[in-house]
Parts: sequence; C-alpha cells; structure tokens
Amino acid sequence: LEFMTFSDVQNYPMLVIFNTPDMARTWLPCQDSIHVKTPVDITISVPSPFTALSSGDLVSEVYTEDRSIFGFFQPISVAAQQISLTVGVMERWNISERVTVWMERRRTIRDGLLMEAEALLKICESWAGPFVWGHLDIVIIPDKIGYKGEMLGPNTIYLPSSFF
Repeated sequence: LEFMTFSDVQNYPMLVIFNTPDMARTWLPCQDSIHVKTPVDITISVPSPFTALSSGDLVSEVYTEDRSIFGFFQPISVAAQQISLTVGVMERWNISERVTVWMERRRTIRDGLLMEAEALLKICESWAGPFVWGHLDIVIIPDKIGYKGEMLGPNTIYLPSSFF
C-alpha cells in the first residue's frame, strides 16, 4: 500500500483502495472470489491528523496524542472485492443520521445534491426496499486519483470532486 499526494487543496497524502475482482488479495488476506462472502471487522490505526474509512459501520473511534484508531464492522456478508479503504486528512459532514459526507479539509460542500442525500436515499428505498447497509458514507476523492466513475461498496460511495 502506498500513500500518494493527489490533493489540490492540501499537502497531506491520501490512500484510496478500490478492490477489483481478484485484486483484494494484494492487500488483504482473503479468498478473493465474488462467490465467497463474509462479514467484515476492520480496525485501522493511523497517525494524527489522518482519518480512516472502510466498508462497514464506524463502531469505534479512539484518539491518542499521536494516533487515531477506527473500528468498522459490516455484519452483512460481502465479497472481498467490495471492501474498500481510505486514509486521508478528511472532514466529516453529517447530512442526516444515516448519511455522512467525507472530503479533504478545506473543501466545502457546495452541491445541493449532497445535502439532499437522505431524501434521495428515501426515494431509492421506495423503489427498491430498505437500505440494508445501515449508514451511508459518501467520500469525495481528489480528481488527481484519476478514477473516472463512481465506486460503490457496502456503506460507501466514492465520487470524484469533479462530479460536482
């Protein structure tokens, strides 16, 4: 795993991992097949001022003088390719009890679409049934990462900042 400096707004590096089929095994001990699913329990320790995000609900946050430790749990079984990891200096905006937007410090939420994420989630539920993943994190990633689409995973949607 390698931290890379992608940011347009800060000097901190960022780590973003989107698993693709058969690539989760490069950083995660797993049986890397779409047909093999398991609950996910991840604990990540990062230096301050970094924040870590991963697939699942954030179940614990511990802060010390020089480190932050984040615990995530995904009780619904998922394939390894659906597990993601992001580490960066990010700020959190709680849009509702179920929706949080994460982005680099010094960026601001200017798009009304993000502010309406809870309403959009309710519309989707009216069409497809309950959102079983519990909490939804929307992570705005720097354009320099070069990802041209959106990445979806349990609890997490990644969108490039140019989307807005």
